[in-house]
Amino acid sequence: MAQQRTTFTCWWSTRRRFPSPQLVNHLKGVSSRILRQEFPALAARGTHLWTPSYFTACAGGAPIERLREYVEAQETPS
Repeated sequence: MAQQRTTFTCWWSTRRRFPSPQLVNHLKGVSSRILRQEFPALAARGTHLWTPSYFTACAGGAPIERLREYVEAQETPS
């Protein structure tokens, strides 16, 4: 079965109560569990739904609409 690559963009505002790696790992774990429950065929993919990599960045107070425009203007990965 051919794998499809998908990019997921998530926006959040935080006061840095906990580090980004913990937040990302939590989001990946919870979303994986929910998706596997809703779509049992995903369980057949193996042990990992998400790759271990991620990217986070600070926007320094830029308006969310401006950030969204920037992300949407990026080329789709090949």
